[in-house]
Amino acid sequence: MTAPRVTGKTQLVGLFGWPVEHTLSPPMHNAAFADRGLDWLYVPLPTPPERLADAVRGVAAAGFRGFNVTIPHKEAVMAHLDEITPEARAIGAVNTVVVTQGRLTGHNTDVDGFVMPTTTEAHVDLGGKVAALIGAGGAARAIASGCLRMGVGRLVLTDIDAPKAEALRGDLEPLRGDARIEVLPAGSDALCEAVGTAALVANATPVGMHGPDDSPIDVAWLPEGVVVFEAIYTQPRTALMRAAEERGGKAIHGLRMLLHQGVRAFALWTGMEPDVGLMERALEEARR
Repeated sequence: MTAPRVTGKTQLVGLFGWPVEHTLSPPMHNAAFADRGLDWLYVPLPTPPERLADAVRGVAAAGFRGFNVTIPHKEAVMAHLDEITPEARAIGAVNTVVVTQGRLTGHNTDVDGFVMPTTTEAHVDLGGKVAALIGAGGAARAIASGCLRMGVGRLVLTDIDAPKAEALRGDLEPLRGDARIEVLPAGSDALCEAVGTAALVANATPVGMHGPDDSPIDVAWLPEGVVVFEAIYTQPRTALMRAAEERGGKAIHGLRMLLHQGVRAFALWTGMEPDVGLMERALEEARR
């Protein structure tokens, strides 16, 4: 892929995270900018948690047009923004920030990153059904919101940090509607039973990111025909994804979430719709 051309007029966007070495977002967005004839550049911004406030102020002062936010900053960044959309506020996490005349507005495009591939590609219908969500961080908050948007009947939450899962349940109350939301202990028999009845199981933890045989739950718990949504995108297939496919179900790769949240972020920053197919090809090429 041709390197982006940088000029004195180049507009900057980037990604806050710690670490960010694994990110595939720069080639995806830079390909889309070039395709639309935009003199924009997307750069990684490795930011340790203790420097987040300084970094946010710095990019705003330096004239950045916006930035993405990934682990572990999606919740902490909210304290440093001027405005947060109602949806992102209800979710309790921000992954995309738009900078307009120095004002920073937080959005959550991860919800689109979950809902779009789940409904339009895997054709999942969660209406009145059970979904089990492993993890309670920023990505989990978006996935939970997406499940509620899709009309889930029972949403089961779990995390090794139980108070974190309880906090997520409380924050989801304004979005709950008729859904039943429960927190179950990680590794418990109750969680095993719930997963066994689930139409969808989503992993929003880092487990499996570095070890393709690692899984956040016992894969034997998965029922026949289950759909697994895997937020991890650094592995071709995680153990959880392979187990779902072996049981006649479907597995949605984390790259689909990365793609569709990126499509929405691109539109928020530029006011233009990107070529989704081109962004997808750029992701696939970068992953090889």
